[in-house]
Amino acid sequence: MPAAPPSVELNQRRHLPLFVRESWPITAVIALLACLVIGFGAIGFGANPFASLDRHWGDAMLRLRYRRGLEPKPDPRVFLVGIETKDLVGMSTTGAEYSNYANILDILTDLQVSAVGMDIIMVRGGEQDAQGVWGSIRNNGHVVLAEMRTATMVARSFPFAAPQFTPGLIDIASDADGVHRRYAYGVTGGFTCEPSLALSTYLASFRPPRTVT
Repeated sequence: MPAAPPSVELNQRRHLPLFVRESWPITAVIALLACLVIGFGAIGFGANPFASLDRHWGDAMLRLRYRRGLEPKPDPRVFLVGIETKDLVGMSTTGAEYSNYANILDILTDLQVSAVGMDIIMVRGGEQDAQGVWGSIRNNGHVVLAEMRTATMVARSFPFAAPQFTPGLIDIASDADGVHRRYAYGVTGGFTCEPSLALSTYLASFRPPRTVT
């Protein structure tokens, strides 16, 4: 059977929908959708809409797993001691505030906790104010101080903390939306490893305390 003349094929294609007989409509729609996704993502969730979509999807899956009991439960041996603003009301001096922290450490020592991680950075107070805290730390023997490192300084839980007090890094970076979803257990450089506060506190819980190798 002979092939249809080109003019007949052309007339037949004219009756087809535009997106079937031409390729540019589909290309234009895809480009428009991509622009909309990138535009709405940049306005609402940050510069990378696909990364933000991945974060929100991951958060939703984690919440669902927690509700269904699919995530492991928190270790009952680990507990938090929180300090609220009302706990500091009436403390007119930094010395009184430091004394409060020392009392907390003394109580935890009496409770025979295996290790204490001080997740706090004090930027005020002097050496005299911190004397009580230092004594409590030495008395416990298993206290880890938070340490934050920047390009210009190293800050620990308490000013003038003795170098022999065990440190643990708290330098962590949040995602673009300000939520902390990842936690590094340490920072390596050359042949050394600087452990995080969590890892350092865990190592301090052993008898004798362990170190990172």
